[in-house]
Amino acid sequence: MIMEGGVESGFNHVEPETYEPRLLHVKGKGESVSVRQVPLALTSLNSGDVFILDTGLILYQFNGSRSSVFEKQKGRSVTDGIYNSRTGNRQIFPIEENDNDPTFWAFFGGKGPIAVDDVITDLEAAQEAGNELYKLSDETGELVFEFIAKGKEVTMDKLDGNDVFIVDVGYSIFVWIGNGASDLEKKIRNEICSNVY
Repeated sequence: MIMEGGVESGFNHVEPETYEPRLLHVKGKGESVSVRQVPLALTSLNSGDVFILDTGLILYQFNGSRSSVFEKQKGRSVTDGIYNSRTGNRQIFPIEENDNDPTFWAFFGGKGPIAVDDVITDLEAAQEAGNELYKLSDETGELVFEFIAKGKEVTMDKLDGNDVFIVDVGYSIFVWIGNGASDLEKKIRNEICSNVY
C-alpha cells in the first residue's frame, strides 16, 4: 500500500476524531491488486475500480460499477484493517456508484460525472511515478547498491546476469536475479526487500 507523507508520518499517532480525510485507490486483476493514495477529488474516481474514503471514524468503500470482485474483496480487506486498527464509534459504509449519499459526495464537492475507467495504464503510471532501476553487485570486492536508470530509461538491456537488480515502479517493487549472482548479493537482496515498506 503506497501512502503519501513518507516514512515520518508512519510514526506519528493521529487521533481518528481529528483525522484528515484521504482517498485510497484499489486497482488490479486477480491477486495483483494494489492500493495507493490518490488526491481527494472527484476526478480521481472511476467506474472501473474501488476507492476507500477514510475520514477517521467513518470509512466509505466506493465500488465502481465496473470494478472486479478482486478489487471489491481487497477494498473490504483494507477497510476492515483500518477499522480494526482504530477505537471509538467506527462505521463502514459501502457506496455503489449510483448511490446518492450526500455525506459521501460532500467530500468531493458534490456528486458529478465519473470517468468510465482509469485512463492511465499500469505502464504509464509506472513511468509517471518515475520508475527506478538499481543494481546490487559485489564485483569490486565490496557490496555496492547503485542507481542505474529512471523512467523510460529503465530497459532490459541494462540488466546483467551476474548481479541482482531492483525496479521500483512506485506501486510495486520487482527483483531480477541474474543466474550468476553471488550468494551475498542474493542475501542482501532479501534484506533490502523485507525493509522497503
